[in-house]
Amino acid sequence: MKNKLYHKIKRIGFLLFSAFILLLKTGYSQQTQGQELILAGELKDLKKGDVFLLVIYDDKKGETIQIDTLRIEEDRRFNMVLTGRESSRALLVYYPAGEEIDRHPEDFWEHQHKELFISSGKLYITGNVQNLALIDIEGGIYQDDIRKYVREKDSLNQILWLQTRNWQCNEPTETERKNYNQQQARIQNKNLKRVMDLVNKRPDSEYAAFEYYDILDMVSNRIFRQMKFPYYQSNEDIKKIYYLFTPEVQRSKYGRLIKEFFDKKMSLQEGKKAPVFTLKNLEGQLVSSSAFRGKYVLLEFWDSYCEGCLQAMPHILDLHKKYAAKGLSIIGISLDKEVELCRQTLKQHLCPWLQVCIGQWKENREIADQYQVGGLPTFVLIDNRGKIALYNTTWPEIGRWLDQHIK
Repeated sequence: MKNKLYHKIKRIGFLLFSAFILLLKTGYSQQTQGQELILAGELKDLKKGDVFLLVIYDDKKGETIQIDTLRIEEDRRFNMVLTGRESSRALLVYYPAGEEIDRHPEDFWEHQHKELFISSGKLYITGNVQNLALIDIEGGIYQDDIRKYVREKDSLNQILWLQTRNWQCNEPTETERKNYNQQQARIQNKNLKRVMDLVNKRPDSEYAAFEYYDILDMVSNRIFRQMKFPYYQSNEDIKKIYYLFTPEVQRSKYGRLIKEFFDKKMSLQEGKKAPVFTLKNLEGQLVSSSAFRGKYVLLEFWDSYCEGCLQAMPHILDLHKKYAAKGLSIIGISLDKEVELCRQTLKQHLCPWLQVCIGQWKENREIADQYQVGGLPTFVLIDNRGKIALYNTTWPEIGRWLDQHIK
């Protein structure tokens, strides 16, 4: 009797174990299948021998993390399968047959391209490859209501891209540049209104979180608050919008990035201890925040292509002349990827204070993330106790604060 009971229990145990293994395998298979992305389509004027690059970006670091190549084997049609892909920003870049393919990140934006939001599932693309920015996408998150918002975004981006392409051939006049800046401001306003409308109507969509994360650096910039910008958002505003999203979206990749964004912003509020750093200057010498203990420090984040940064430099020079002897140290942190470009700009604008270049040394690459630098210029003023006095501020506000605190 005991023998029979033993074998019966053994058989049940084996069946349960087998069912458990089968469940694991099924779950793994479904998970693997769920992570598969199929990118397919039919595009007019697409020829055999043409090439697509699918460029995957790391939104947090703003860097390219993967490039997949697809060489077209049949006129008009294409099919690409990727596995193990989480939700990401991507760029589909088109190179006609015979054209040299440059894999430098800056080169991608100069070619016909289409920005995509990719996740698992199948995306089907139709349209004309000669107007790639306005092609239509179905499948995945690209459902009818989302596609409406995507089309609006593509149309706005296309206007700016065509203008930029025109400038590469013809140097713009001062009037043309002024008109372009005004047009860009109007387009940005339209885009921000579009994103906020999307967030309010589709808080259950990770694509809405993706779009919202994309504008956070802009809408949270303190300069916009001083300009009474209608879409300026404080840390508390961002936090409230985060909680508008469904729990599932909050747990998604872009939901987590939004939360991380406002958590870091909260840690950089005035009165909080400033993140410590160790950098290398243009001559390769180490620069540590500990060396500035007891001093006031102004961090100036800029790059050579930022018109606002260049306009601010004479005013920062005035602050340097007025307060350097009274305990103010300025550290210019260029986000230029090429150090020679950085040197040329500094030579032209006569900036005598300490300078570092993000692209020159690996030691310099973390500070922009530490201080949540998005829009440029970004100014951070640190007081003589090592605490943040002003964050994401403007040079007039810096001047007023220094007038009050440094005698």
